[in-house]
Amino acid sequence: MLYNIKRFFDDIAEKDEDAKKLWLIILTSISMVIVITLWGMYINIAVEDLNSQQQVVQKESFIDVMKNGAVAVSAKSGLGLSQLTASLKSIVSKSNSIIIERQNKDFLIKNDLDSITPVLLP
Repeated sequence: MLYNIKRFFDDIAEKDEDAKKLWLIILTSISMVIVITLWGMYINIAVEDLNSQQQVVQKESFIDVMKNGAVAVSAKSGLGLSQLTASLKSIVSKSNSIIIERQNKDFLIKNDLDSITPVLLP
């Protein structure tokens, strides 16, 4: 069995590059399908174990579930509504103000500049 596998890989090694790439794609695809299948079987077994554990838990009636859901939804929506109201109040209570200030521009030449001596060109 191992001899046949070794001979198979030796035959592939002796082929040209295009054949090697083709076998690479084929063998990679096969190994990927095997890994995904094993992973799927593991997930299926794990989910069945979780389902069997959930059945042991005491079941609540439909009315109790609806009450709990209504309480949770009303609490979240009440919190969201109060936050929305607070943000709207802050937006409405803002007042716009525009401040216009004049820039002080002084176009007077001050005498603190260094004097430049003229240079005569030949």
